[in-house]
Amino acid sequence: MICLTGDVHQRSYRGVDTPYADKTESQLALRYCEIAQEHDVKVTLFVTGRTCLEETDRVAALARLPHCEIGGHTYSAHRSFGHWLSRTFTGSRLGPKRYQERDIIRTIRAVRAITGKEVLVWRNHGYQFDQYTYPLLASHGIRIVSDRVSGVEGATERISRDLLSLPINTMPDHEHLLHGKYRSGRTNFERLRNRKSIEEWRETVERQVEQIEQHGGIATILAHPLCMEVADRMENFTALCRFLSRFKTGCVSDVAPAP
Repeated sequence: MICLTGDVHQRSYRGVDTPYADKTESQLALRYCEIAQEHDVKVTLFVTGRTCLEETDRVAALARLPHCEIGGHTYSAHRSFGHWLSRTFTGSRLGPKRYQERDIIRTIRAVRAITGKEVLVWRNHGYQFDQYTYPLLASHGIRIVSDRVSGVEGATERISRDLLSLPINTMPDHEHLLHGKYRSGRTNFERLRNRKSIEEWRETVERQVEQIEQHGGIATILAHPLCMEVADRMENFTALCRFLSRFKTGCVSDVAPAP
């Protein structure tokens, strides 16, 4: 099975790719899902709680799509004064246990208010977690977390009795693509080393999917709607979905056994 996933940040996030797109991430996510649906590919989008506040109608539209699942992606992607203080004085954006729990609760409530559904799956922004993160997520009803980038073919890991880890086991897009800021003339040459064109990235992911499928594993793909747009206006994303239509796809929550 293949799990196609993406992360969606709030309109006010202003990340490094934001200047290179003329639409918000939730607007792009709707187009992303339209393309996936055209090829009968299921999608899980990890959405920040603040996106639910800033673009309520668009998140609601995403949640109504039968092939799209909404997961949690922290409340503000660690963009708050409290997160800045934590990074300044502790070196970690996550904050203390109590602060993390508040962030998780706010995110779950924001998503539930818009979608009417419980949040079962989660990805922390930047794959960041500490010793408190997973127990807190499990205690608030999260069943699967997808925070780890791993080369292990299709393996899930039981973190606790209540929480399963689904690793991203194909090449993630943002940190490997030549796109946006990460192009010749826009940044230091060293930052471009080992990055791939969108075509090379897609071909690499497709090879990895085939290998994982041959071993009966679960291939988990991270393709951000914003990265796919900035790279080539989603042309290679469309080709990727066409390729994925050959296989069984599922939402991240489909990986967990029924309670």
